[in-house]
Amino acid sequence: MTKEELSKYFYLMQEIKHLEDKIEEIGSTFMRASLINCERFERKLSNPQEKRMILIEKYEKKLEYAKEKALKEVLKIEEYIDFNQDDYDTVEEYIDAIIYDHNYLRPSYALNYKNSIEYRTQLGFK
Repeated sequence: MTKEELSKYFYLMQEIKHLEDKIEEIGSTFMRASLINCERFERKLSNPQEKRMILIEKYEKKLEYAKEKALKEVLKIEEYIDFNQDDYDTVEEYIDAIIYDHNYLRPSYALNYKNSIEYRTQLGFK
């Protein structure tokens, strides 16, 4: 893993912060001419409230995409830190180690801090 790969997450987090600030700014202000004029619209809208909602929707889509990219980068970093590929002889061993870790060792917030196997066992599955 290089510095460039690690820095992707940092820059994505900065982009997310910028988008969140932009959404908050648009949502908390009245539509001023400067906000409206700096954005191009496909069609002419006369209602400032409609313009505001379109801007917020646009930035929320960008924000969602940036968060997905950041999550993917975090997962790559975690895999690199937890599982050094050089320690495994085959790809199958590497994948099996990751699956074992996620199923038996890694607790999940969504499962009330149980790992997958404990949760399924508690529900009666084997």
